[in-house]
Amino acid sequence: MTTFIIRRLLQSVVLLFFVSILIYLILNIVPGGPFDMLKLSNPRLGQSHIDRLNALLDLDKPLLPGKYCPEVAGEQQPCRLDQGRYLRWLGRLLQGDLGRSWTMKPGMGAEGARAPPPGAGGGASRQLMRASSGPT
Repeated sequence: MTTFIIRRLLQSVVLLFFVSILIYLILNIVPGGPFDMLKLSNPRLGQSHIDRLNALLDLDKPLLPGKYCPEVAGEQQPCRLDQGRYLRWLGRLLQGDLGRSWTMKPGMGAEGARAPPPGAGGGASRQLMRASSGPT
């Protein structure tokens, strides 16, 4: 039974790896970038701003491992070998880093943004419990 469970766990890991490759490639093959709508909604936004945002998210680097020849301020920089965005993302994922949140503040969990502070409803719930209970 243990060999069956171990074999299934290994198959699940391999399947998740291939699914992650497939999804990552599909998301990156689609034409355009994540900032195209931002550029359309704000006409004052120049290409230099878009390039800076792409560099912030490593979208200016190659998808798969290979040569990376950056151009900074119109000047061609020396080429170097880059590990690729996918392998960088996979390495961060294995370390538990799921990336930056664009909606949450640092240190606040998903439930912390919407939940009231602890104990805020304690008094009201106690009164409701007393009112609904029978005589003691």
